[in-house]
Amino acid sequence: NYGSRESEEVRRLRLQREEMQRAHEAEMKMMKEQMEAIKRSSELQRLEANRQLRGDMNEMKRQDQQRTQQLQYTIDANRREAEDRRRSQEAREATDRAARDRKWREQQEMMRRREEKEREQRERERRAENLKWDERNRAADLEYQTMREGHDREMSRIREDRDNKLREMVEESDRQRLLNEERVREEREKIGRAHQEYYERWNSMMREMLILMRERMWSQQIEKKWATRLAGLRDAHTPVRHSFNNLRYELENLTRTGILSAFDRSEIEVRVTLLIDQLNVLIDIMANEVEDMRRMVIEHPEAKFLVDIEQSSDEIRRAAVQMLRCVDDIERHLKCEFERPLSGDLWRNCERSFEELERNVERIPTTAGLRMKYQPN
Repeated sequence: NYGSRESEEVRRLRLQREEMQRAHEAEMKMMKEQMEAIKRSSELQRLEANRQLRGDMNEMKRQDQQRTQQLQYTIDANRREAEDRRRSQEAREATDRAARDRKWREQQEMMRRREEKEREQRERERRAENLKWDERNRAADLEYQTMREGHDREMSRIREDRDNKLREMVEESDRQRLLNEERVREEREKIGRAHQEYYERWNSMMREMLILMRERMWSQQIEKKWATRLAGLRDAHTPVRHSFNNLRYELENLTRTGILSAFDRSEIEVRVTLLIDQLNVLIDIMANEVEDMRRMVIEHPEAKFLVDIEQSSDEIRRAAVQMLRCVDDIERHLKCEFERPLSGDLWRNCERSFEELERNVERIPTTAGLRMKYQPN
């Protein structure tokens, strides 16, 4: 506000000065006109007029200087007055600020004392509460110690009972394992004897058939022998079918109950082992049949039906090999994943391979079919 009033005063003085300047210019113009008039008059009048004009001009210049000095003095006075007012205002503001600071410090001190008092009160209450909790904790510790001792005694009894049960389970598992091993050994001996008897009959039949074929003696007798041989190829698959159905029965029972005990797993492992043995026997039989047929084809190229028997036997052999891989996967799963049930994918793969093997066995040619194919008339 002080600065604004000072600016208005200066502006007012400036306007006065400008008006004086304009008046001076007007007078100068008038004087110039007078001088022109004097020029047109006589020289004396001109000189007199010039002297008078110079005097007037000097007077005007002096007056103008006086007015300028007066204006500058007024401006300086206004500036000093404004500066005094500003300093006075700053002094009042400093005094007010000091008073506010002093009041704020007093309030802060009061708050600090009140907080200190409240903190001391809380500390007293905390110590009293801690004493109560210490008493409660000591009582709880004593109760916990008593419970812990009882729990330790109970856990010792439970561990002892568990160890006894585990020991009994291990002994039972060992007994069951020995029984299973004995069963597998007996079954393998049966399979071996049956396999040996089969090969002896097979070789005897092969020798008779070769003799008859060399002598070109095709008769009902040799056709009957071929029929017996082809039926024997089909019968070679029967043990595999029985073993697979037994395994499927065990797994279906397991699926219904949803429980896999150690005995169940042991029984399944025995079934799987027997199925693997039967598949290996079937693979050997079919591989030997393929070799026999190839040898007979070389010796008797006119007997075209031998190729059909060779191809059918080889297809059965390949299907049996594929099924053997699936059963091997199941056996590895049972040995590695003791606690987990059999995977559905593993069993489905095994079922598909068995169905393929069954289809190939059904395609074993018959003597009637071979006669119709190679002797249509």
